[in-house]
Amino acid sequence: MAEIRPRIPDPKRYSGDSKTLETWLYSLKVYFRAIGWEFDGDDSERCGAYTVALLEGAALQWHHRQALLHQAEFDFVQLEHALK
Repeated sequence: MAEIRPRIPDPKRYSGDSKTLETWLYSLKVYFRAIGWEFDGDDSERCGAYTVALLEGAALQWHHRQALLHQAEFDFVQLEHALK
């Protein structure tokens, strides 16, 4: 019999509201785990790229500034500290 897998909803976009940041980051980690991506492993670049694709508004502007200044990869900890 074929394995039945539940449909995992895509994470919501994030615009920089510090009140929803921790919940949003948690939802991303749950999503990555559910689809089989290793957040801290071989799939970390893929997780980072997908996360950046979900940024908009102030959060995307913040990431853009960081990328221009440091050519940095996405960093959840930096985002959390910057938007609090």
